[in-house]
Formats: sequence, C-alpha cells, structure tokens
Amino acid sequence: DQYVKQQFPNGMNVGEDSLDQFYSLSDKELSYYVRLASMERGSETNTFVWMNAKLAIHVLVPKQQEKVQWITKIVKKLALEGELILPDQMPMKIKGIQVDYNADCQKDGQIIIEVEYGVTRDKPAVDKVREIIFDLNN
Repeated sequence: DQYVKQQFPNGMNVGEDSLDQFYSLSDKELSYYVRLASMERGSETNTFVWMNAKLAIHVLVPKQQEKVQWITKIVKKLALEGELILPDQMPMKIKGIQVDYNADCQKDGQIIIEVEYGVTRDKPAVDKVREIIFDLNN
C-alpha cells in the first residue's frame, strides 16, 4: 500500500484514502487496492522468521488501454526496486511478479507479487538442553 502511494501520490487507495461522498473512477488517475492473498512461514533464525507471501494489487481504471499502462508502470517500478523496507525497518524482498492484464480487477487483481519478509522475534529462540551424557571412561 505505502509503496504504491509513495510512487503514485495522486492515486486513490480504495479502502485507505478518505473519499468524498461520490468517487468516480478515472483513466487519468490511478485507483487501486492491495490485499494479502496468501502467507506461509518460511525459514527462521534465532532472531527472526522469514515469511513468504503473495500480495495482489487490484488496478481499478475504466478503460483497458489505460489500465494496461498503469499496471505496466507499477510493475516496472517494483521490478527495479527488488527490495522494499517495511515500516518496522525489516526488508521485504520481491521474489517474483506475475501480471494478468485480463484478470478480474475486483476479484483477483492483475498484479501478484511474491515476497519474502522478516518478522522479528521478541526474544531470541533458545534450544533447551534435553540430555547430558558424561563419558567417565575417558
């Protein structure tokens, strides 16, 4: 959400930005929303856990030609970034980007971004000692 808003500050983030009583979609201004499509736990260390997720970006523009142009602009910017810094200062690595210009903009989203990001542990994970064996013969 925040990255798209930074790159396209005049765009309307549906569900986040406050709207007037009536809002009309426009080809000249981007309207979009971003949702978490899926998430799973990845690898971990003693200080953080990597999460793998898919984010769906829904581009809401009336005309197909302009919709394709907006989608292409967003995808180019994301592809060049490669990694974004989240509000908690953890990196979010862009692992893949899929585009379907003909996807249902309300149901599926036209841009699917595969990402990996870290979640910081409150306390480092510590393995407990379960067994101690003494070899008295040596």
